[in-house]
Amino acid sequence: MAASNALVRWSPTPFSAVVWASILFAEALLIWTYVTVANAQLMAFHVYPFVWINLSIWAVWRTDPPAASGRKRTAAGAIAAAYFLVLAYFGGLVGRGHRFMGHEVTPAFADFAYGLEVATAVPPGYGPALVYSGPYLVSTVSPYLLIGFIALAYLLYVTILDATGEASVGLVGVFSCVGCSFPLIVAFVSGAGTTTALTATLYSQAYALSTLAFVFTLGVLYWRPFEAANARQTLLTLAGALVLVTATVHLALGAAGLLEALRSGLEGAALSLAFVAFALAAYLVVGGFATGYLARQYAMALAGGLTFLALAFYVDWHFLGYTESLLPLEYLGLEHSHDHGDHGHHDHSPALIEQLGEAFREDSAALVAKSAEFLALLFVLAVGLQEWVDSYVA
Repeated sequence: MAASNALVRWSPTPFSAVVWASILFAEALLIWTYVTVANAQLMAFHVYPFVWINLSIWAVWRTDPPAASGRKRTAAGAIAAAYFLVLAYFGGLVGRGHRFMGHEVTPAFADFAYGLEVATAVPPGYGPALVYSGPYLVSTVSPYLLIGFIALAYLLYVTILDATGEASVGLVGVFSCVGCSFPLIVAFVSGAGTTTALTATLYSQAYALSTLAFVFTLGVLYWRPFEAANARQTLLTLAGALVLVTATVHLALGAAGLLEALRSGLEGAALSLAFVAFALAAYLVVGGFATGYLARQYAMALAGGLTFLALAFYVDWHFLGYTESLLPLEYLGLEHSHDHGDHGHHDHSPALIEQLGEAFREDSAALVAKSAEFLALLFVLAVGLQEWVDSYVA
């Protein structure tokens, strides 16, 4: 019955059918006019932004927030606003300004780079885009992204308020648009070694994949066909499986490193021991939770902490070097070079992403482990956040 009632929400009224037919005709005419004037070939690329825009407007138009207490509305609004900012940052609507990029800001540079303009020489839907460049903030506000992200944030707000739905699954859907495939995208698109033709192909596919992810996310948040207990348990089960994946990778690397260290006089054994210790801790957390010896909240906290530390340590170990500057790692035989091209320990430019891409391309084990850790952390945080909302409004 619930599924039948949900499906009824998708049926248009005669008035809305006429309205949307008119909108689709106007958009088709706009696309045809653009490709004709620009002498461009019509491609699916030109249609994607209108998929975002139309579905966003349609979903928001047909979704009313349910009745809820003031405290729950406040919590849901704060979470939705925070995730809009996350989407805006990772989606490219806003970013760090030139002072954070290590650029030498001279009066001549400021006159050239700083300012506000409207970009119109882009396909409709992608533009007209509002472009701002300043010392502390850069922003490119593309219509389809702005409308799409607002719709996702609003539907997330409604999902959290809806006691019959499951917000944690919606949160995972939202994150799917910005980060679930982050290591894969970084590994195969960014950095040196990718040909121009391959880069163009990957970016073309990325538009299609991001549109599919957006449509899926919007459908999840609009329909919300989930029960809280089942969905959360499923997410925690998936998180546990992913923790086991990264634990197995670390155990294999650690064991191989220890064998090599035994042959070379225990040089570099400390890092291999750390890998083995991480793997054993991960196995204990998952095993303890699966057998009931470890309470749910402690298992979530430990799994989230382990995966976060593994991700943070990987980035710091290979690129930043803060741990090495604070601890006497050289006495443990763990000193190493952070020279990745021309970048130092504290390079705050976007080149860090390129360095991650290069590292993942050269190390398939790291790609698997970091992807598993990222997704496991995501699932644990999603469930934990929803349970915090439930306890906050109780």
